Amino acid sequence: MPKTIAVLGAGPGLGRSVARRFDQEGFQVALVARTPSRLDALTEELAEEGIEAAGFAVDLADRSALPGAIEAITSRFGPIDVLEYAPAGPDWLPRQIPIRDADVEAYTYNIPWIYGGCYGGEHHGEQQGAAV
Repeated sequence: MPKTIAVLGAGPGLGRSVARRFDQEGFQVALVARTPSRLDALTEELAEEGIEAAGFAVDLADRSALPGAIEAITSRFGPIDVLEYAPAGPDWLPRQIPIRDADVEAYTYNIPWIYGGCYGGEHHGEQQGAAV
């Protein structure tokens, strides 16, 4: 059974590169991004390269939307084996700070919620949590 990577915050830079690299290792690619038109273009581009990818339009700043996206990804591909989280854009830019000013909280924004909430059994059951 192929493995699945979910690329949260998928875009034309890092997201595209991660998708291509994990495809080389036999992964199916779930692309999660806020803008459907850009997501569709990226998904189509990767498909033209022979990469098995599907797009899931979700605003990662909306905590209520992510469980539905995880459900859709696992329905399409099965359990998520790798989660790559790199959102960016205008809403995230104010959270960026110089690296020397960073503290632990700067690195953990939304991460405990994603792992604990969506994967920790709260939304999708203990078996789903074990998939990550």
